[in-house]
Amino acid sequence: MDDTPASIRSLLHDVNDELSVAVLELELLLEDAAIDGPARKSLAGSVEACRRAADSLRQVWRQLAPPGEDGQGQPQRLAEARRDDHYRSTDAGEKSGK
Repeated sequence: MDDTPASIRSLLHDVNDELSVAVLELELLLEDAAIDGPARKSLAGSVEACRRAADSLRQVWRQLAPPGEDGQGQPQRLAEARRDDHYRSTDAGEKSGK
């Protein structure tokens, strides 16, 4: 079996992880009320660009699924990743006494 699709899927997963971090950071910046006007519009556009890129990655992921599979096990959706990361960091803060 050729492992090229598997290595590409691994790369897609890694890129999706990086996009998740970028979206989280951008959304945290957008929560700052001091950022407004063109800067806010630019940040919001960057978030949307990251989300479109993640959607494209998922499409490629599905194309690389082995025959008979429906692309299950695909990278987590960015919104889910953000929610999960938030809860993980909240849990870690509680455990460390923060």
